[in-house]
Order: sequence, then C-alpha cells, then structure tokens
Amino acid sequence: MNYTVEELIECKFDDSYLFDEELACHLADALSYLTKVDADKVLESAFFTRYRGDSWHLSQKQIRERSVIIIDEKDLNERNEAIVTILHEAGHSFLGHGNSGGYSLEDMNRTEDECWNQVRHWLPPEFHECIDKAERLGSGSKGTMAGRPCRPQAQQ
Repeated sequence: MNYTVEELIECKFDDSYLFDEELACHLADALSYLTKVDADKVLESAFFTRYRGDSWHLSQKQIRERSVIIIDEKDLNERNEAIVTILHEAGHSFLGHGNSGGYSLEDMNRTEDECWNQVRHWLPPEFHECIDKAERLGSGSKGTMAGRPCRPQAQQ
C-alpha cells in the first residue's frame, strides 16, 4: 500500500519542506510510487533540498542524522525526470550507500547500478524508458560518466 501525495505532504513531511512547495510536490509525487514502508525509510534516512543559488541554513534538528540529497533545479523541469532523479538519489540513502568520494570506479559503478535497479523496482514499466535515458546520461556501468570517478582516488 502506498501513501497518496496529499498524505505525504500533510502528514509525513516535516516543517523543513514548507519553504519549497514545488520541491515538496515533486518529492511527494515520487514517493507516492513507493510502498509506505519504503517511503518511510527514505524520509527517515534522507533530507531533500534543491540548489537554486541562494544561501541558507539547515539546522541539526532538520537533518537529524539523515543524508542530505541536493536535487539540481534543472532536474525538476519535467515530471517523469523529476521522479526518476529524486528516487535515484533516494535509492543511495535507502540502500545505505556512502558518499561517492573515495570510491573505486568498480564500487561507484556498483552503487550506481544498484540505485538504478532500485528505481526500476519502485516505478512501473512506463518509467523505464526515462530511467534508461537517465542511466545512459549519468554514472554507473552503462552511463556516459562511466570510467570517470567523481573524485580522485586517495593514495593507498
């Protein structure tokens, strides 16, 4: 059973999402595809925001040991792309992945591939074309960013 968009916005989002109604709507739309158990796990493990150029502060109370997921504003322009992007980044938190820095290329590709598989699990087949496109444009073993780690490897 899934939450409705309205249930997510009215009952599951904390006050920190009130400052960005558009992001809250995209986030609720994306999370409405997940089971209640998965949606709760994502919300307990991650805080979502988008970058729009303004500086602002997140208090420790808002973050509460959650991952901070920053969504590029350009990824919110089209509904399906927004859902896929939000759920891909949520997948990292849901699956317990760490930051991408310092990962070997093999580990980075593995975690990216795991996230894409999780997004495919969460979303119905009509999203798979959009997922495939995003995967080709991003990192992971199938992406155009494959072979390029996010940060240089630390010397061993």
